[in-house]
Amino acid sequence: MSYSEHWRREFLTRHPEYESQSQVRSQEAVQPPAPVSSVFPLSTFTTANSEFLKQLPQQGPRRQHNPTQDRSISSDVLRQVCCLRQRLKLTQQALAKQLGISSRTLQDWEQGRRQPSGPGRALLLQWIDQQAAHGC
Repeated sequence: MSYSEHWRREFLTRHPEYESQSQVRSQEAVQPPAPVSSVFPLSTFTTANSEFLKQLPQQGPRRQHNPTQDRSISSDVLRQVCCLRQRLKLTQQALAKQLGISSRTLQDWEQGRRQPSGPGRALLLQWIDQQAAHGC
């Protein structure tokens, strides 16, 4: 006798009023669920949403992610940052403090151990633009 069967019998001895319900359920045949297509015919589903689908903006083809292109863009940005930093005679710690990042992160980027992700790359590009606006 399984553990669950033991507790089921124990429960039924304490609550005999559930005995008849238990027997009826065990005798009922279990019916498989109806297929979704019979419950929701495809024609009603598409017609109900056709107006909604017309209102959605049309999107162009999805661009494929190209990690090698990201690396080349990041390396160009990092070269510019490194040259600007040296031209302004800033240490890595001073630049990291200006950018609001850790000096270790900037060090890893400049030495090629890591590549800046989207937000990091955007931060570096913003700093380059600011320096260009100041005439550096």
